[in-house]
Amino acid sequence: MTCAHAPIRITLAVAALALSGIGLLLHLNVLALRVPYARTAVWAAIAVCAAILWVRQSSKSATTVSAGMIIVSALTVARSLKLLH
Repeated sequence: MTCAHAPIRITLAVAALALSGIGLLLHLNVLALRVPYARTAVWAAIAVCAAILWVRQSSKSATTVSAGMIIVSALTVARSLKLLH
């Protein structure tokens, strides 16, 4: 039997893309959630997906993109939690 599941890196990339879209809709106030830290949770999830992708990738360009996503997501989370002034 063969497994027809998508590789984990593709799944994580799609998850990060979907979370980015949700984050954009939250930022533009198109989507309103009644959770106080909804944006922070979305950015934290993006950072987790990017970190897993970074660890699993072997190409230099993919790891560079993943590292950039982690940095931006971490800074956004830190700013929203008022860790950065």
